[in-house]
Amino acid sequence: MALSAFFLMFFLLQHLAINILSVFSPNYFNDVSHFMGTNPLVQFALQPVLIFAVVFHFVMGFILELKNSRARKVSYAKITVVQIHLG
Repeated sequence: MALSAFFLMFFLLQHLAINILSVFSPNYFNDVSHFMGTNPLVQFALQPVLIFAVVFHFVMGFILELKNSRARKVSYAKITVVQIHLG
């Protein structure tokens, strides 16, 4: 779970860095975007890896939540909100 989160954070940081390029140099941003959009390694190898990582992270989070709820004998405390109606 942590490794998939690290991978997704790395992707987001890379995405942020590339998008920040558009502020400083639109031409360089266009060059990088063209490279990412036409590079077969990115299109056919890294995109499926990214999709798998997102799905894997979601499924593992769901499984971890189920295991946590089944292993806990006492449920979590809940805060009840009391509403007072004036008038």
